[in-house]
Amino acid sequence: MNELISRGMAIVNQIPKPLWLGAGGGLIVLVILAAVLIGRRRLIKTALRKMDLGQADPLITAKLLSRPSLVESLIRRKGEDVITFFGIADHLVRRLQRRKKADDAKRILKLVPEDGLFPVFMLSLSRETIAQVFRNWMKENLDIIWVRKMALSAKGRDFNGIKARKLLSVCFEEVRDLSGDPEWPVRFFALRVLLADDDPKSMRLVKESFTDPHPLIRRTVAKEMSTEDLDELFGALMGMVLDDPVPEVRQAARARIQSTFPDRWKLDPSGMDALQSVHVLELLKSDSKEDENVAITALKEEAVEARLAAARFLEKSGALGRLFSEANRGDREDWERRLNLLSSAVSVGVTDFLSKLKISDSVDVLLLGARLLNEGGSSALISPLAEKAFNRSDPIREADEEELYRTAVHLACAKGNEKARSLVRDELRNRKRDDDVLGFILPLLPVKEAHVFRDVLLEFLVDADFTADEAFVSIMTRLPAPMFLGPVLDILESDRSRYSHAVRLRALNCLGGWHLDHTLQTILENLPILPMNQARAFAQNLAAMNKKALEKRAEFILASPDAGIRAALISCLPTTGISSFGKDIREGLNDADPDVRIACIRALMDAGELKATTTALNLLRDPVERVRLEAARIAGMKATEKFLESLETLLRDENESEVVRTAALEGLSVSDSKESVDALVRFLDSGENLREELVSAMAAKTDKKSVAALVEHFKDSEAILRDRISGVFIKMGESGEESLVELLREDIPSLKPFLADILTRTGFVELLIRRLNHRKPNIRRDAAELLAEIATESAYRGIVLAARDPDRDVRIKVTKALESLATPEGEGILKSLEKDPDRKVRRYTRWAMERLKAKKLP
Repeated sequence: MNELISRGMAIVNQIPKPLWLGAGGGLIVLVILAAVLIGRRRLIKTALRKMDLGQADPLITAKLLSRPSLVESLIRRKGEDVITFFGIADHLVRRLQRRKKADDAKRILKLVPEDGLFPVFMLSLSRETIAQVFRNWMKENLDIIWVRKMALSAKGRDFNGIKARKLLSVCFEEVRDLSGDPEWPVRFFALRVLLADDDPKSMRLVKESFTDPHPLIRRTVAKEMSTEDLDELFGALMGMVLDDPVPEVRQAARARIQSTFPDRWKLDPSGMDALQSVHVLELLKSDSKEDENVAITALKEEAVEARLAAARFLEKSGALGRLFSEANRGDREDWERRLNLLSSAVSVGVTDFLSKLKISDSVDVLLLGARLLNEGGSSALISPLAEKAFNRSDPIREADEEELYRTAVHLACAKGNEKARSLVRDELRNRKRDDDVLGFILPLLPVKEAHVFRDVLLEFLVDADFTADEAFVSIMTRLPAPMFLGPVLDILESDRSRYSHAVRLRALNCLGGWHLDHTLQTILENLPILPMNQARAFAQNLAAMNKKALEKRAEFILASPDAGIRAALISCLPTTGISSFGKDIREGLNDADPDVRIACIRALMDAGELKATTTALNLLRDPVERVRLEAARIAGMKATEKFLESLETLLRDENESEVVRTAALEGLSVSDSKESVDALVRFLDSGENLREELVSAMAAKTDKKSVAALVEHFKDSEAILRDRISGVFIKMGESGEESLVELLREDIPSLKPFLADILTRTGFVELLIRRLNHRKPNIRRDAAELLAEIATESAYRGIVLAARDPDRDVRIKVTKALESLATPEGEGILKSLEKDPDRKVRRYTRWAMERLKAKKLP
């Protein structure tokens, strides 16, 4: 054995060293190759096993991507499922996009052309080395199917069409054929390329894209198509603006028109249907005055969609804010126009412009805001509006301020939040001595929010100096009775010295207004609190309560000795509907107590059963003066022939006290019969007796019927009596003037000159002439119209001065009036005006008549 080993060592030692080194290197190479082959086989086996098990492994995927030949081997064994299973395509594409190497592009086109063709195409547009790979591949695979797959995989992504046209020149015809493909990404791909080609065939295909089903294609062609036929392009773009259903497409078409045809953007929404108007309005430019005018016109349309689009545009452009904040009631027509426009905006829910009322103190703007908030808008704006309206020292001094105040109160009560209602509560306290204001606020208080106002209402209840009782009782009877019943009963059941008569009467009216049957006895016991002239109205409360219980309690009271309660109850009975006590009331005319006698005659009057019996007429001569006073007044109200004769006799009885004769005057003054006017005029003509009281009584008869009767007497009277009747009309004041104007406008020929004379005597004509200088056109128009109706010399002195009024309607009315001066009937007035001592009147008369003859008025 040892010998064999020694020989072997000798042989080895005889081998040259270079040979040993070469053998070792070859062995190493063999080992490495073996290791690579083993690793390759092992990786393939592992990949195949993973596929069979359905287990995707990112590590295996990474190893496969580093050895593309293995991927090809796997594909040969398993088919293209290998690519999908291991996500090889996505990895290859990401690698290409990261490295931007031509070799990566080749690998993609070899392994995953369907997924990688478009990414390679996109990089080809910027990398010439990759572009060369792409062109070579396309030449080898020139087939429309591959072009379509590339376009489809683009999925509508944008690219440089000009570079693409050059890159795809080898397959351009195939691209052109794809312009009609069913899939929109394919058509979009083709369009991007065709837009860079000026061949007529391509341009024709591009034009068809204006009606493509997909909006991206329509938007793209609208933005980028170029043509020599600009009219055709403009027509196609306007068609998109008007009728395309997709906003992005319409916007693109509008932008293209703005850039290519800036002078041809002329719109008239009135000539479009509702949908077209909406489409156009959504595309208006906020910096264009012309577009703003278009929107304002559309805001007047009936179509709600058009109004909404117009309002949204005008709010974004700031036009609505300007319309609102620049409102001025000095120009009433403009103010009303603004109101109508802004109201249209509010009706479609566009109201942000109303927030500008927070920074405005103008009555004109605030009133406009109040009107609009009544129609819609944020209720949070009501509080700042109310604060501004309430902070005015005299909120109802002028008509505009009064309207603002009233609207603010209404909004705060009807739509306001808790803060707004608190402002109203505080306003009630601040205005507790202002009956006019309280008379408006109190009825508006929201019943469901009674707890907010309870404390201030209870303050009013016990305030002896509070005088707005009618409005107070009205709201109290609508509020929940249990919330206030305790304090009301405390007042009525307490010692009379604790609360004034006004407070007790207020409490009684509240209690009666609630119609609570279980409080009937308390009400009846407190009836003497009622003034007799309020009994009839209060009795309606009793009529709403339990009738059987009321009848039983009334029978008991009428049999009682207490005259005060009996008189109060008798005054109420006719209105309650209980008729079983008629006999007791008639017998009461002879009752020993004067208050009962007064109550009885009043009750008979209210029940319609008063007759001119001896007993009733005797009350005109009752020994108690206050009975005679009431009997006289009631006789006038009854107004039968016997009663009126008795009153006139009483009036002429110089032995009767002046107080009773004055009562007879009052009786005649409250009568609505023409005979009462005749009696008063006869007494007026008889002398100076009771002149002041007589004129006051006659001046109270301002109803149209009495005024007409008095005008008839004025017409038929001599100068002295006519002057006395003029004094009556002067005493009537505005109330009588309203009836006189109403009669004047009826154009009764027999009365018209006398009505004009009366209105001149009362100073009404001078008042109208002063109104011709009023800042509001509508007041000047009314004044000019009335002066034309009166048509006296003094009236025409004012009319000629209004011939240069800035308001056209005023000038029209002046013209109509001046035309009558050119007639024979007006000749005398014209001559008087031409000789008027006032130089201005003479000058204006000549100027107006010359203009009238030249037909240059108005």
